[in-house]
Amino acid sequence: TSFVDEKCDERELIDLLYFPTGGGKTEAYLAVSAFLIFWRRLEFSENYGGVNIIIRYTLRLLSAQQFERASKLILACEFIRQNFKELGTERISIGFWVGSSSIPNEIKNTFGTGAETKLNKLLEKFQKQTYNSNRDVNPFQLSNCQWCNTKLISKVKQNDTSFQIGHRISNNKLNSFCLNSKCCFSEEKNGLPIVLVDEDIYNRPPTILFATVDKFAMLAWKGEATNLFNQNRKPDLIIQDELHLLNGTLGSLVGLFENALLELCSTENQKPKIIASTATVKNVDKQILGLYGRKATIFPQYATNSDDTFFSKVIPSS
Repeated sequence: TSFVDEKCDERELIDLLYFPTGGGKTEAYLAVSAFLIFWRRLEFSENYGGVNIIIRYTLRLLSAQQFERASKLILACEFIRQNFKELGTERISIGFWVGSSSIPNEIKNTFGTGAETKLNKLLEKFQKQTYNSNRDVNPFQLSNCQWCNTKLISKVKQNDTSFQIGHRISNNKLNSFCLNSKCCFSEEKNGLPIVLVDEDIYNRPPTILFATVDKFAMLAWKGEATNLFNQNRKPDLIIQDELHLLNGTLGSLVGLFENALLELCSTENQKPKIIASTATVKNVDKQILGLYGRKATIFPQYATNSDDTFFSKVIPSS
């Protein structure tokens, strides 16, 4: 109820998913995300746009892996939307908001590190047939189409002598697409609903904003970043994965930005629901109170028998 009812008493509580590694925490909050995306479009058919959900990670390597999992969900949601007019005309999309060491933050810049320069360098290597998949890195992190698993840098036909890449820059924005012409997200079918460059994210706020916690420091330096929170309706859900990593000095710094973030995501009638997840907990009540200024409730509740909590059961190895 607290996910859809703004007046629910449990809206203020932080729901903490406390489950062992591999127990399905990611699947649980992605399922909630899909529900909220569709609910928002049905409930607020005139102003469902903008960022619906914020998913945050602490480590960039982990975020890249989890981003691909979340992208699978978004492609499935977008496929469903295309077949039901009740779900609106705007695409369901996901944006990857991370540091420039992972993905170019600009389309063009004077330092030669923009998306256009990096893409042109790759295209030049394809043309000269000097591209080496073991040495040259895809600058846009996305390695495969998360719908049909086609590689985004590949030889489309068996007899091709040159590689192709599923990215194009047009109208000063980066468009991503699957190289498989039969895929639902090929270039001919409007491509992948995935936004990778910061400039595009600010101009086209995605349905799910997938980010690292440090990226929110950009709110103090980039005025355009506030576009993510200036839509008719604010984000309904914030998900913080690997909560146990936000401790010590890092937790203190993140806590400073939390008040500003929650203020940007709130109005007189709307406040975001927050879900956190972790495989290890210690003094979690104090940690969550320090980070968010809210009380926490742990799911599943502590059981008298840790080997069988109803939601999980230890199976001895043979």
